[in-house]
Amino acid sequence: MKTVIPSKALILAFSSGIGKKRKDTDAPAGAPDDAPAGTKKRERLNVTVSAVIAPMALPVGMVPNKRGSKSKYKFDELAAPVPNPNGQGMLYASFGLKGMNKKGFSSTLFTQNAKHKRKEIKKDDNGNTIMKPGPELKDANGIVVGHSPGTEPETYEVSVKEFMAIEVDPSNDPDGASLRVFRIK
Repeated sequence: MKTVIPSKALILAFSSGIGKKRKDTDAPAGAPDDAPAGTKKRERLNVTVSAVIAPMALPVGMVPNKRGSKSKYKFDELAAPVPNPNGQGMLYASFGLKGMNKKGFSSTLFTQNAKHKRKEIKKDDNGNTIMKPGPELKDANGIVVGHSPGTEPETYEVSVKEFMAIEVDPSNDPDGASLRVFRIK
């Protein structure tokens, strides 16, 4: 059975029936009533949204979005940096990409770095949670004299994993790559 994709107006919502036609207007939908004459007439629909129904399969040919899907790059396989056995610096795991430059890969790199951040709650030296200040307190003259106690803790972002890309010379790279991606944290 072949599924027919409905018009754009009907894609907006599943309706409990065919929408009822409203009168034609001289102007496009959303235009003011005093729009210039001669513009193409449009047919408007009253769309009604149906109740939520039991889960069902997607129509043939419709593909869900791929948010949260695995990256085609090997970010998850990169091990954390380790100290160099000779005591000079660190050793970083990496993978190479042929025919790619830093500019073309920057969006993917940004997404991966953002994905591996988490929020931590700020603590003082005694281990107590630091709270965000509440609303300003003003005296009778309208001068700010302080803040009321806050109800939300202050937070900061911590990178659990961090990646960096470096353009390399393909003739000197072990994989012949033009871009090498390192896990630096």
